[in-house]
Amino acid sequence: MTNQHPPALQTPSVAPAQAAPTPAAAQTLPSMPTPTPTPTRNPYATLAIVGFVLSFLVPVNVVGLGVSIVVLVKSMRAGYTSKLAVAGIIIASIFIVLMSVFLLFFFVLFMPIYLEGL
Repeated sequence: MTNQHPPALQTPSVAPAQAAPTPAAAQTLPSMPTPTPTPTRNPYATLAIVGFVLSFLVPVNVVGLGVSIVVLVKSMRAGYTSKLAVAGIIIASIFIVLMSVFLLFFFVLFMPIYLEGL
């Protein structure tokens, strides 16, 4: 009772062949860890800050509105969002509307007084 399996099912007792050694140039070096890409900053961030600050200054808030619009358009084309540019547009627009209303009431209120004095 040495072997009860038929000869077709027996496994050969030959050791597996070893792979041929590779030349030194073909060997791969251990892989270095790849650096994680750092998120890039919006290239128009400084102009967004300038537009935001200028939107608060009453004599030049129209310039702040223009700068903020330009920054928003260029940032969107570059694939970035600029919340400061949006805030600058909103704040400058509100100040421009308030100044227009103030000047309208000022002229309506004081123009008759000014014209009587002439």
